[in-house]
Amino acid sequence: MTVLDLSLFYFVMSSEEPSTSTGPHSPKGVCAVCGDVANGRRYGAMSCLGCIVFFRRTCLRNMKYRCQRQGSCEITTETRCVCRSCRMKKCLDVGMNPESIQIRDVIGPRRPRPQSRSPVLPSPTGSSSHPPSVPEALSIGVFLELQKNQREQHSTEDERKFTEGCVYMKEPSQRRSILAEYSIAFMLIDQVVKTVNEADDGFWLLQNGSFLGCHFEFVTQLLSSLAAPFRRLKLSDFESTVIKLLMLIPVSQPNLRNQVTQCLMENLSMDSERFGEIILLISSIRCAVKAFYNMTK
Repeated sequence: MTVLDLSLFYFVMSSEEPSTSTGPHSPKGVCAVCGDVANGRRYGAMSCLGCIVFFRRTCLRNMKYRCQRQGSCEITTETRCVCRSCRMKKCLDVGMNPESIQIRDVIGPRRPRPQSRSPVLPSPTGSSSHPPSVPEALSIGVFLELQKNQREQHSTEDERKFTEGCVYMKEPSQRRSILAEYSIAFMLIDQVVKTVNEADDGFWLLQNGSFLGCHFEFVTQLLSSLAAPFRRLKLSDFESTVIKLLMLIPVSQPNLRNQVTQCLMENLSMDSERFGEIILLISSIRCAVKAFYNMTK
């Protein structure tokens, strides 16, 4: 998968309007449409995330609905998905304005990206065409810092520099090929961490604050296979970094993999059950990556 493919997917996955607030400091109030907990007054009336997404999607796609009960359906939290016609009518009745919806620019980001930072990993130096030797030791702290930086920046230049830092891969083209697959897993791990820490139930958050609802089959799969176990285990930054490293380091480098595994075991002390559950998450992430490929074929 090329960088262009990843960029296209990121645009598709970011097609919903960013959430104004999904954390504990969400504005208090009740949705004027269905009575659920309100998220804000984004389109002219106090409304919840579900009604915000429904209203925006209906307007942007110019969708028309027909009520089977002559427009007399009651819209509540429990019944809001039963009749879309009455739900849309109530959205308009309470003051939600279609003209307040802004379509995101599909060409580039809203703001200029900050200047790319220097990569944390060392790049190969010198004019020799021979690959440098494999490092004998790893510092998890270095990768923790790399993870923080990566969450803030998602650009082709960062990918190129990070690729150059993977010194145990032979050729630059091979590095980019391997990281093309790894970067999807990297992206999904960051998204599930953000979702678990910030999102309401039934929503999947992206790095830029946009969200997707569970009406997407792919999102439903992500919520059940990734968000649920991540939420139950309450993974730390250290543990999520270890997962990334184990997915990145090839099986041809057993010494490096053993070092990372040993660090995780020492961090968990005597909690062998948790260690096993964290390792099993890798297979769930790989299944999610495969589902991503199937969706973007």
